[in-house]
Amino acid sequence: MRGAIDPTGLTPEHWLTSSVAFTVIIITIVLKLFIETNFWNWLSIATGLICIVLYAATVLVLNAHPISILIQPEIENQYWIMLMTGKAWIIIILLPLVVLIPDMCFMMF
Repeated sequence: MRGAIDPTGLTPEHWLTSSVAFTVIIITIVLKLFIETNFWNWLSIATGLICIVLYAATVLVLNAHPISILIQPEIENQYWIMLMTGKAWIIIILLPLVVLIPDMCFMMF
């Protein structure tokens, strides 16, 4: 996440990088649980999807103006800024898949 990523040319604060990293960790953990699951049913799939949706909803609510001012004023709208950058989306989508390649290969062979 280094370098200018917004139209003004400003580099992001550490909150943006931390938000991307924690989002990648949550998605990686859920995908790892999907890989390790031996018996698939609707409950395991629903639990994984609900986990990701609940994480996203919680972060979006905590980034809202009245709540973020009470918790940490610096995180106001940081998640929205993260979702509007192309680099963040590439990292959020590709990094969990790259990290889980050894696990997927291990499960296949």
